[in-house]
Amino acid sequence: MKVTFVMFGAWFAQGGMEKFNRRLIRCLNELPGVKPQVFSVLDPPNAPCPAPFRTGDGKKKPVMDAVGMHLLTKRPDVLLLAHADFLPLAAIARVVAPKCKVVLFANGPEVWGDAAHRHTPGWEFFAARKSLHTVAALSETTLKRMSRRYQIPRDRFVLFPQAVDGPQELVERRHGNVLLTVARLGVRDVNKGVGLVIRAMPRLLERFPALRYRIVGSGPLIEPLWDFAIEHGVHRRVEFLGPLDDAALAKVYREADAVVLPSKKEGSGLAFIEAWSYGLPVIGGTDDAAAWLIEDGVTGLTAPPGQVGSAIHRLLLDPKAAREMGRKGHALIEGRFDHGAFRARLAALLGVPETAPAPPPQPAALPDMPEADWEEVEWEAKQRE
Repeated sequence: MKVTFVMFGAWFAQGGMEKFNRRLIRCLNELPGVKPQVFSVLDPPNAPCPAPFRTGDGKKKPVMDAVGMHLLTKRPDVLLLAHADFLPLAAIARVVAPKCKVVLFANGPEVWGDAAHRHTPGWEFFAARKSLHTVAALSETTLKRMSRRYQIPRDRFVLFPQAVDGPQELVERRHGNVLLTVARLGVRDVNKGVGLVIRAMPRLLERFPALRYRIVGSGPLIEPLWDFAIEHGVHRRVEFLGPLDDAALAKVYREADAVVLPSKKEGSGLAFIEAWSYGLPVIGGTDDAAAWLIEDGVTGLTAPPGQVGSAIHRLLLDPKAAREMGRKGHALIEGRFDHGAFRARLAALLGVPETAPAPPPQPAALPDMPEADWEEVEWEAKQRE
């Protein structure tokens, strides 16, 4: 099966969708009988892609042109699109490769209708309805919102959540010392909720004087958020760690006591899944994928923007309950949010077996048999006479 995957990138940054794209490419390579071809807009030419790879090196138009020609000449069986910006390719595929199955992976805000995040051209609704065979939504929140907004029937959607490699070994923690946020801090990410946590810090420090708040991520919001921390007098308790590779991020998770991401626009909630893999309780918002992922009071807490400080206070006051939430989240990883589950979902989406069929049994070789000592029968004796 020939599968073409078109994305903005997987190695140029450490965001949630970049991690999703890397895992998807990894699984395409692992599935038997699948021959992937990857196109990327933003990754550098030397990106460590394990599949045949072509990049626009920061330019979208050359990639769109190359994919269009690829559809015409190679006629792939499946076209996977990692963003709604690539929907023109779905329309092209229906014309030049009508047997090609077209799948869109929908993360969140890009299809929710938030004009501040992305403008949706009018033709996109028609193209999505007419050209997409399946929409793989990364959360139930996105599934519901996109189905309603694009008027696409629910039966053309599948849930395709984020994943991690697997559950990590649980470690004993000093509860109550470190809050952690992992998020992109770009200009369109003002609703991630980092400012809400900083605003709550002065009152939290009155009750929990050893409390620290660590933020992993990069982007232009770091400077105004740092100024905000200075304004509230908590800059000595707030650390911006910048972007981290996987090994450094794992260390930070092991040093944390809870993950806090009270966002309004969390599309997939990878930070919560990563936190659970380390046995951490989580606090999320009520208006995005967090409300779908987190069972309030069981695997974490959800809170509207005005109650973030109260939710953190509640979690820190009851270390035993917080540890239990982390353990219950940890139990969700295996079989639901691990790499094997992700690969199984992709195999089902493509309609291919997850593992190669067993080879047919070979006939057993006959053992060496010693020459038998046959008894001489009567007629043989007469012949010799």
